[in-house]
Amino acid sequence: MLTGLILPSEGKASVYEHDVFRDMSYIRRFMGVCPQHDVLFELLTPAEHLDLFYELKNGDPAKKDKEIEDMIRDVGLTIDQHKMAGSCSGGNKRKLSVSIALIG
Repeated sequence: MLTGLILPSEGKASVYEHDVFRDMSYIRRFMGVCPQHDVLFELLTPAEHLDLFYELKNGDPAKKDKEIEDMIRDVGLTIDQHKMAGSCSGGNKRKLSVSIALIG
């Protein structure tokens, strides 16, 4: 329910004082989600994934390249950053999924 993927039946929930049931479109601007199963585009590289999701989250264009570079380094994807996601190891796919949730 906190991610907006399941409709509430009753009760209340908030993220940073924003009502999950009324303000989900606003909350999605700053909240990332890392699903249990990887949801990746097999023909995009990790760097391309992060570029795409950074744009979707309306990240600061002046900081984009540095933030993507830092994220790739911080999660340990440097060696695979230009490899197609479909050919990355399972562990690196998970790292990419976490990075997507955190970017922007």
